[in-house]
Amino acid sequence: MASPSGDEGRKILFNNRLRTRLSIFNHTSPDGGIGRRAGLKHQFLFGVPVRPRLRVLNQSESESKNFHSFFDFSMATVYILYSQSINSYYVGSCIDLDERLLQHKKGKYKTSFTTRAEDWEVYLKIENLEYKQARKVETHIKKMKSRTYIQNLVKYPDIITKLKEKYH
Repeated sequence: MASPSGDEGRKILFNNRLRTRLSIFNHTSPDGGIGRRAGLKHQFLFGVPVRPRLRVLNQSESESKNFHSFFDFSMATVYILYSQSINSYYVGSCIDLDERLLQHKKGKYKTSFTTRAEDWEVYLKIENLEYKQARKVETHIKKMKSRTYIQNLVKYPDIITKLKEKYH
């Protein structure tokens, strides 16, 4: 493998496990892909493709990493909306509840479930959760798939306390 040019976005890492040099490019790939694995160049070791396991962040990536770490430590809310017109509940989680409710009411996401009605009201909100904890509580409530369970969350606040403890 020829040594890479001095492009800023490119870094060389040494993978101790495989003892091979791996080249890593910017987080955004040349073909426009964005994501965790976008732009990673494959190396071949004994004819088998090997992907790097470690990444070096360039300046723009480290700034975006700080942005993402904001969500890891911010307080989040799990909310349940109720629509009387379709007699249905919607469960979600977010960082900023007021902003998220505006998005629901304005129909920002055209194909979302909440566009089926315009009379969504907050039925229940569980506040002061870590972001990951909120996502787990939201998933738990959705997996229950039970109107009775959602109504019992309001009747028996102990359930909410137990959920917070379970997913902390």
